[in-house]
Amino acid sequence: MEGSGREKIGLGLERLGYSRDSSGRFPIPVPFRKLEKEELQQIFYDGYKFSTCPKRKFDDLMEEMGRAELKAVKERLSEMGIPAEETGELEAAVKVQVPVGAHLRQTYHCDIGVDTGDAGWDYTLNTLMPNDLGFSYGVGYRLFNDASIVWLTKQQGYTKKDLAYGLHLKEYRIPDMEKGYLKSVVYEVWHEASSQNQLFFLVEMPLEEMMLIAAAAEWGESSRKWSGYVVLDKETCTGFFDTWLGSGSLMGIQLEKDVKLPIKHIAYAIPDEVCYIYNVYSVYRDDTMWQKGRLKKITLPKKFRLQMADFGFEPRIKNMASLYG
Repeated sequence: MEGSGREKIGLGLERLGYSRDSSGRFPIPVPFRKLEKEELQQIFYDGYKFSTCPKRKFDDLMEEMGRAELKAVKERLSEMGIPAEETGELEAAVKVQVPVGAHLRQTYHCDIGVDTGDAGWDYTLNTLMPNDLGFSYGVGYRLFNDASIVWLTKQQGYTKKDLAYGLHLKEYRIPDMEKGYLKSVVYEVWHEASSQNQLFFLVEMPLEEMMLIAAAAEWGESSRKWSGYVVLDKETCTGFFDTWLGSGSLMGIQLEKDVKLPIKHIAYAIPDEVCYIYNVYSVYRDDTMWQKGRLKKITLPKKFRLQMADFGFEPRIKNMASLYG
């Protein structure tokens, strides 16, 4: 009966369109598709907290997809008259092939939320609302060092004084400013629509790179060591967004040079569709906002690269421009 059962399974699989390979087993490919919102949430969240090891949760998801495909094959065999009790050896007769590599390489609209210390202030440090005289609270603009917009201004080669000068100009003089970063920041601040303005970079990014950034950030936080940095193309869409209220500004900050962003300043780098409460697309309804955003380089510390297996990645001896760049 055992041999008869295996024979029935083989004949059934052949009738379903599967063929034996050189090892005598039947490869069963799992069709590739982009992951759905719930699956991405499964990877990047532990309840209401960000996952500390998204790659391992990704691996679990891939195994789930393999088991689901095997279950579907069993059901189709049962419909052909080969009952479940006769498919006990099905696992030994087949090789379920989940397109893991394709899923790792698949790009998504990635939101990189920045935290340079302003998360503790609910990102209100980036809120610089002027009145008619270009002053607020009677003392003018107060620029805090922890504000992400101050960090970005310095990163782009300007000073707090330069930023303050642009913000203090009366509106009728703003058009006379030279086009570029400072002018775009002035307009970004003037168009803030809430009090909690987090700095965002919008980037097309492979799923694996998002998970790698999360792992590096977790390693740096737990080890209290330098966790590396990423380099973003200067064409990347940049601006303020409030995920709590579903509000944003122009998303029109004009970068003048590529952004070198320390991973310790990345609050999260996740697919837009799983952004907490409100996501960018739900507010702006514009798929093109991510098109020019590119991650040009990831630099990771050697100690982390040697411990990447703890987070589900293959250890890497050398850094590379990006995983797929």
